Amino acid sequence: MLLKGRFFATNLFMIFTLRHFCFFLIVFLECFSVQGQSYVLPLDPPIDISASFGEARPNHFHAGIDFATGGKSLAVKSIADGYVERIKISPGGYGNAIYIRHPDSNISLYGHLERFTGSIADKILEIQAKNQFFELDEYLEESVLPVKMGQIIAYSGNSGSSSGPHLHFEIRGPGFETIHNPLRFGFPIKDNIKPVITAIYLVPFKKFGKVNGKYGALRIPIINGKPDPKVGKPTAEGWVGIAYEGYDGITRTGSRSLAYKTQVEYKEQIIFEKVLDYFGFDDSRCVNAALNYEELSRTKKKIYQCFEPVHHNSPIIKKSEHRGLLFFNQHGEHAVRLTITDYQGNFNAVNLNFQSKNYQPDGIVKASTGIIPGREDVLKFDGGSLFFNPNSLFDTTLVQIRKNGNMLQCGSYLTPVNESFILNWMLPHTFLNADTSKILLKIK
Repeated sequence: MLLKGRFFATNLFMIFTLRHFCFFLIVFLECFSVQGQSYVLPLDPPIDISASFGEARPNHFHAGIDFATGGKSLAVKSIADGYVERIKISPGGYGNAIYIRHPDSNISLYGHLERFTGSIADKILEIQAKNQFFELDEYLEESVLPVKMGQIIAYSGNSGSSSGPHLHFEIRGPGFETIHNPLRFGFPIKDNIKPVITAIYLVPFKKFGKVNGKYGALRIPIINGKPDPKVGKPTAEGWVGIAYEGYDGITRTGSRSLAYKTQVEYKEQIIFEKVLDYFGFDDSRCVNAALNYEELSRTKKKIYQCFEPVHHNSPIIKKSEHRGLLFFNQHGEHAVRLTITDYQGNFNAVNLNFQSKNYQPDGIVKASTGIIPGREDVLKFDGGSLFFNPNSLFDTTLVQIRKNGNMLQCGSYLTPVNESFILNWMLPHTFLNADTSKILLKIK
């Protein structure tokens, strides 16, 4: 009996394909029309933003901004003239959601709504009666439900996968593939709050670097804007990167939103830059490469890495010299500067001084014989195989296979997976007469 399964799991070189080319061409064309749009806010002031664009969520970047509503159901307005192109009602996801196409071809999305208004509500009842089903995902022609700028289209709520009353708001490009940061569109939102850095990390890259003679990352708390002096001056050798813990408050100090821009400078040169302008749906799982995934899996702590893996096509990375990593192989004094900035230019910066020394790799460091991203690869084992497509993994990974009786374990839950891989496994003889509907495949 051959068991064959395709896995799109969370656990376990940049390939510039035609798909990537088309996506970046769309983005390039859209960027000419992003600025100068005439949009109004979807809610009346005062505005309270509780979550920002690009924040790390389970297996995806947050695709919009969340407006807190103080537990109330508030009137939601169309940000510009246009027409209702799509209505979706479901128990999960965005719950009650509406998509409006505007004359500039952009789409505004309003999610977690409590109810719809006027002709929109009437149309929904008509469709539900026709389909004899409450849930719907309906695309409409331009002439069916036109709307005007500032028109009340719905009321905010807590429908779908929502943890409390709020309005989830997005702006997508003409083809739905590109998701833009709404703050780029000139909404009158005041932000006088500086981002905060709570800790900075020196991170040895896998087993090819050390910090203070060890392979583990060194966390350095930031106290009054400076590294904690109790930590002392660290030493680095081999390949080392920078990471941090931090957040931004856009309209409230208590918000733990993600800062708009992140930069790392070394010798007065920017070696890494990340900017939250836009990303595509195909890039969303890159969030698992943007964080220290092992720490996230073990403790749920979000540590933002200022370096990237080999296979990483997210457009939020604007600059990445040597993938954002630094190499040290002799004694010396060094300094890096980490800066995080919000969309209105408020920033916070930390300077970290450290020493370097001769790199002396241990005997356990050897050339990788693992699965290399950017190409198809097959890992064969007794009784089966694993097939990896070019986009399955973010980085070169040594995938271990363990068999214990009738149990097969492939890889580790501490390793992030980008796209699906295929498992082919010849089941043990004890399963030959078993009910195959009772066989359990578990993705941990």
